[in-house]
Amino acid sequence: MIHLKLGMQLKEIIWDLNVTELSEKDAFYYYEQRWRYVQKDLLSKEEEQLIEQLTHDYGNGIFLPR
Repeated sequence: MIHLKLGMQLKEIIWDLNVTELSEKDAFYYYEQRWRYVQKDLLSKEEEQLIEQLTHDYGNGIFLPR
């Protein structure tokens, strides 16, 4: 599970969900589906590494933003 923290872009792009944590699979889904709303210059190194790990684990190394 990923615990959503203040300032995470993931938390910003799922503003319409009332959750404090997401499964890794769901997080990967929302990153891909809502990538256009991510403010890339505000991604922390930690969150960039999370996206890389999720891409490896759930996207077979391929990130396909929509």
